[in-house]
Amino acid sequence: MKFTFFIVLSILAFGCNTSSERSTNQDAFVDVQQFFQSEITLLTKNQTGLYKRTRMDSTSNSDTLNKPEWSKELFAFLDIKIKPAVWKTDFVRVETHDDPNETASVYETTNPNQKIQSFKIKLNPDSSINRFSAQIIDKGKISTSTTGISYTQNVGYSVHVNRSTKIMGTESYQIVGQFIHPKTQNN
Repeated sequence: MKFTFFIVLSILAFGCNTSSERSTNQDAFVDVQQFFQSEITLLTKNQTGLYKRTRMDSTSNSDTLNKPEWSKELFAFLDIKIKPAVWKTDFVRVETHDDPNETASVYETTNPNQKIQSFKIKLNPDSSINRFSAQIIDKGKISTSTTGISYTQNVGYSVHVNRSTKIMGTESYQIVGQFIHPKTQNN
């Protein structure tokens, strides 16, 4: 009886680890949504134009916009809402030894319910974002979509979506925007 009690007690003491092994992100918080709100303000103030190419399935279109509505153009980026608590608990930085050309910090989610599966951030010397990209998976009852977004400061952006719906089947679209900076005049 004592031997059985000792075995049960040993299993409970050494076999059940109740400590959480979930790692926390120790990197400084980067407010992605605030960055894109600031970019919209700056692009509007500087009267930055846009050369935009869109493709939906096999149909392509291109257009030049002199005064784009930047909040509409960058809607996918404004939807990135990572709060400080989520930054610490749901994302960890991963090493990129497999890609020696990658200079951005790469983060992946540790939460299977997180829509943002991974993202990359390259910062300027002043800690503002120079380059940002993310992989977003949205699983709903009617449709599932995978969205890849990418933004490079002073250059442009891209949004690529693959969506599968029960009613419409599979569709994909891509938007690529290239910034057109106003010309400065020399006096």
